[in-house]
Amino acid sequence: TEEMEAFFADLLELEGACLDLLMPERGEPVAAAFGFRDDRAYYLYNPAYEPAAADASPGVLLVDLLVRRCLAEGLVRLDLLKGDEAYKFRLGARARPLFVVEGRV
Repeated sequence: TEEMEAFFADLLELEGACLDLLMPERGEPVAAAFGFRDDRAYYLYNPAYEPAAADASPGVLLVDLLVRRCLAEGLVRLDLLKGDEAYKFRLGARARPLFVVEGRV
């Protein structure tokens, strides 16, 4: 939707924001990964793939390429962030505790 486009365009302006696309030689992207990185890690915020290309697993291929890039750049973590989606565990994720931090001003 236009609202989601605007949301991600705004996010892309934030420091460390990354948009990676998996592109065939010709045509439109078949997978995308929106994330953030700092000097130690890449945080995969929102991956997506073209459903018509699902048989080729473009999302998994893109994450594999991201892992390889993180290793090549010396990052120590590729964080799939919160959520218990099955693809995360198929990719090797391990659950870890999450905490809510609240402060009073």
